[in-house]
Amino acid sequence: MSGLRIMIVEDDALLAALHPGLPATTGHEVCATETTEPGAAAAAARQEPDLIPADVGLAGDDGRAVMRAIARRRAIPHACVTGGPPAGEDLSPEAVVLRKPFTEVPPAQAIDGALAQSWPPPI
Repeated sequence: MSGLRIMIVEDDALLAALHPGLPATTGHEVCATETTEPGAAAAAARQEPDLIPADVGLAGDDGRAVMRAIARRRAIPHACVTGGPPAGEDLSPEAVVLRKPFTEVPPAQAIDGALAQSWPPPI
């Protein structure tokens, strides 16, 4: 796995600023960073990313809704990013989950898991 184009969907400015370091250390490129459902859907159409880590708790939007909107156009592997408690999220059992502050599942492992899913998985 090398040279993936990754679009980050995150509304926390500090976390969004930290995300680009992950792909850089693993040989990937951040092609876009978006904070809203409409922005993410438009950027996904323009940038055609290979992978999307999407915050499930976007302010005013739902990261799962973002991925559903994007998947209507093109299925893209994704990881659900959350800072919430494991029982507090309504995610499918097949969902690849990356928990903030990124200690439970190493980010590289989450990328591998998202890419290994059959697409489109339930969101």
